[in-house]
Amino acid sequence: GEKGYYRWLNVGQKLPIVGGTDKMSNGRILGGSRTYAKLADGEEFTFENWCQAVRRGTTFASTGAMIDLKVEGREMGQQLDLPGNGGSVEVEVTAESIWPLTAVQLIVNGVPVARQDAGNEGERKITLRHKLEAGRSCWVAARCWGPYMTDAGPVMAHSSPVYIDVGKRCAFEPTDGEYLLTHMEGGITWAERIGVFDGLSVEPGDDVTRLQPRFRCGPFLVDIDNQCTGGLAHAERLGDI
Repeated sequence: GEKGYYRWLNVGQKLPIVGGTDKMSNGRILGGSRTYAKLADGEEFTFENWCQAVRRGTTFASTGAMIDLKVEGREMGQQLDLPGNGGSVEVEVTAESIWPLTAVQLIVNGVPVARQDAGNEGERKITLRHKLEAGRSCWVAARCWGPYMTDAGPVMAHSSPVYIDVGKRCAFEPTDGEYLLTHMEGGITWAERIGVFDGLSVEPGDDVTRLQPRFRCGPFLVDIDNQCTGGLAHAERLGDI
């Protein structure tokens, strides 16, 4: 969810946001959750250019709403450099939807810092303007939502961040760094002590990413075929395993 995404941003990773449909049943329409990427002015609309826009981070994820974010004129995915003592920056967010919106919210390092509610019931466009005091490095993103339930959940949109580096340092929240480190160390421990691998033993220091894992799925032990694109190699019924 959003918290997991925010944690990676909070350790200095520059990650564009993308959305996609998790097709679990026919109760969820394909494309209900999706990614919009803004091309550069004059850029031809091709798949390759769209991919490059995603890499640049000029994206927002959406279930139907549209959102745009600018920080001192910098667009989503761009970086704003400030001197070591930081400074004030002007932030502007615009959200639009064919369905009514409830509010727009500004997020800084995972924490909501400003909100603009719809002025009238049924309002389909909201603009938020905010002066942000950036005394330390941070990332700034925006999100909006409304009451209408689409096939992919409530109508909403979430922008990629604009990154503010103060004194040539990236954003970093120690608690999130500790959480992610613990999470990764736990994964390594699982691979070394608990994970079942196909005829292989794992020793401390081994590159566990190169091993072919097997996992339990109900009464089966399932092998993942690393050579297949998303296929399962085979599944065998668990005996005394």
